[in-house]
Amino acid sequence: MLSVSGSLDLQLGGPANNLIDTSNNRRTLYGRINRRDLSTVLKLHGFPEATGHSPKREANVSPLQQLFVLNSEFVRGQCELIVDSINRSLNKDHLIQTLFQTILCRNATDDETLRSVAFVEDSLEGGVEEREVWIQFVHALLMTNEFAFVE
Repeated sequence: MLSVSGSLDLQLGGPANNLIDTSNNRRTLYGRINRRDLSTVLKLHGFPEATGHSPKREANVSPLQQLFVLNSEFVRGQCELIVDSINRSLNKDHLIQTLFQTILCRNATDDETLRSVAFVEDSLEGGVEEREVWIQFVHALLMTNEFAFVE
């Protein structure tokens, strides 16, 4: 998500930062944790127990992870960064294709484009501000299984 929004800090090495610090935009590899008080967010996403040896991170999926993505201020902020980085003067079809390419690394199908345009137009007609519509659209793409899992 940090990579897609353009906010991932790609610096190699350096001091470890606290993983629960909201200004920390580095990979978890460069993170510092409190072994006795592991963050709830890290536990939620399957972070291994920090008091023992963990040679491999086990994959896990839970409904709480998607609820986190749905309700997190952090995720909302990443959506805003993505929307603010794109050229919203494009027509809706081109903007939808740009967002699909940016987030899912592929073009939207014809059906996805039709549904996406319908969502955008219905939201705008319903009185939702344009930037907010695109933030909601990006949020929906970030919540897809396709974004969450590498094939």
